[in-house]
Amino acid sequence: MSYTNPVIPGFYPDPSVCRVEQDYYLLN
Repeated sequence: MSYTNPVIPGFYPDPSVCRVEQDYYLLN
C-alpha cells in the first residue's frame, strides 16, 4: 500500500476519512 500525506493549508478542526473501494478521501 502506498499513500501520500498532504499538508493542507488552513484550519480544519474535524476532518473525516471516506473510503470508496480501495481509495480514501479526506472530507472537511
